Amino acid sequence: MKVTPLDIRRKEFKRSMRGYSDEEVDLFLDEVADEFERLFQENIELQERVQRLEEQMAAHAQLREALEKTLITAQLQADEIKANARKESELILRDAELKARDMVGESYKETQRVQQALIQLKRLEEDFRFKFRSLLEGHLKLLEEAPLGVPSREVPSRSAAQEQPAAKAAPTESAKPAAEEDTAELSSGPPELASPSSSESGADTSESVRVQQDGSGASGAAQEESGFVFGRRLSDLENGFFVPESTRDKSRDFEW
Repeated sequence: MKVTPLDIRRKEFKRSMRGYSDEEVDLFLDEVADEFERLFQENIELQERVQRLEEQMAAHAQLREALEKTLITAQLQADEIKANARKESELILRDAELKARDMVGESYKETQRVQQALIQLKRLEEDFRFKFRSLLEGHLKLLEEAPLGVPSREVPSRSAAQEQPAAKAAPTESAKPAAEEDTAELSSGPPELASPSSSESGADTSESVRVQQDGSGASGAAQEESGFVFGRRLSDLENGFFVPESTRDKSRDFEW
């Protein structure tokens, strides 16, 4: 049975012989009612407080659950980010390794090409030196074997120009004493042989011409064999003839 403070105050007892004092009973009931009312009010307050705490606990529980879910989601996202970062880093490293290998291979190939080019250049240099040395030795040999005092191209041209009018005048001059020469040959007897000096001079001239021709042919063959054009003074060699120092033009133009 639920008892309230008001029920305690309104409670009435039956009278009987040798009963309690009415005033004391009423006073006690008033005290009990006051105390009960205080406890009742305190109980209500405690219940309200418990309800508030329960609501707070429920809110905290919801917050905790949300935080736990958030933490779990964050952990999953962190794990996923780590896995993706690891995969991406592996891909980047693999790509970098492939590019580095390609660069190393290209650099090695370029080094090989440069080395081959250097070897080829060295071979070309050695070949050029050998051919140039052979060409110089050939020219020096030709210069050493060439006779001294060979006339230049201008000297034969001048002598030829002088011989042409002499050849034109020769028939007219020889026609006059033709009869005298005939009579002289008949009177003088058989003709004599040519002198040894004239034959030797003719042999020397033919031999010098042959040496000059052989020298020019050898120099041309040496130039064709070497594949290079030897730098020379234009005034030193003209049409295969060596020009002496006395008649040489002081030109410094070179032909390469």
